[in-house]
Amino acid sequence: MPGERKSSPACDPLPQNVEELLGRFVAANPQYSLDPVQPTCRGSTNHLMFGRCARRRVVFKCFWSPDRWRNELYFLRLLGPTGLVPKVMATTDQKLIVMHRLPGTYVSDCTRTLADRPEAIDRLSREVGQALGRITQVPLTEDPQGYHPARCFVAIPWGQDLRAVVMEYVRRCRRVQQVVPHYALPLADQSLSLVESSAARVGAEPQIVFHEDVGNMHAVRGHFRGFFDLEMARNGTESMQIGVALCYCGRGRLNRQPLFSGYQSQVGRHPDALSALAMNHLYHWIRACRWGRIGGDNDDPADVQASVRDAKVHLGGMAQACRLLWDEPSVRPWFAQEAVAQALSASPEHH
Repeated sequence: MPGERKSSPACDPLPQNVEELLGRFVAANPQYSLDPVQPTCRGSTNHLMFGRCARRRVVFKCFWSPDRWRNELYFLRLLGPTGLVPKVMATTDQKLIVMHRLPGTYVSDCTRTLADRPEAIDRLSREVGQALGRITQVPLTEDPQGYHPARCFVAIPWGQDLRAVVMEYVRRCRRVQQVVPHYALPLADQSLSLVESSAARVGAEPQIVFHEDVGNMHAVRGHFRGFFDLEMARNGTESMQIGVALCYCGRGRLNRQPLFSGYQSQVGRHPDALSALAMNHLYHWIRACRWGRIGGDNDDPADVQASVRDAKVHLGGMAQACRLLWDEPSVRPWFAQEAVAQALSASPEHH
């Protein structure tokens, strides 16, 4: 899934012009330096390199797309006062953002090391929920350059009318069902019916900061430290944000109930479980239609093949979210246990 730590082994090599860009920046700003050891994979829609500014660790993030550069910069600045995202140190040429490098390790790695300490996982889960609550309370405002994500975000098909956004992805995914055999499983029909029935309800929720790639978060010694990789952040709703957070809950991961309670402690209400489940499924369906690139009239065969390749994983993720919320009375009428079990058994990541 986008936003997760592990990238495809087929990452593109660092282009020569990015090396030149960083070389010019370091030459003009001698307080900065590049680390001798760099990450093996530097990204697919951007390129990361690690370095220093004096003794402070920094990340140099170079973008292929000025739109993604502008969007990430907007959210880093918008959320900067919360202390929950990296601090921007420098920018240049609509291509580069230099930011503080968050300490610690990925929360997903941290939960594995805490596997024998359930109370520590509960505490970390609660802290993640609290952090989500804090960022979703920051108002989406237009920046001095006139940028507002509800109008200006273009990385994938999106917009101000979120009900219409949800319905368009449902339309495309019903067509994807016709060409990807695994999406003919009963759970897929049940899922799309839930997403469609939730469109008006979710679309009427207040629009908030939606950090879709929320799996990019660090912890230090079992305590939440911050979020990063904000280029896909945009306008969304509470149910969308909690729905994506469910992707990182389950056995060996965060615990859903303390995450929900931590969120509630910040915003004063418990998330609606059924709407969150629907938006968790929408997250997977957006990937099933390759971010809106298939499900139309002239689908790229490569994208169709990728959708076929990933279908079992995404349907397994939907089933896993159903299982996480099985104790919620509003969820059970929507999904047959046999359909959930069938999708889980077919998914290599959710056995």
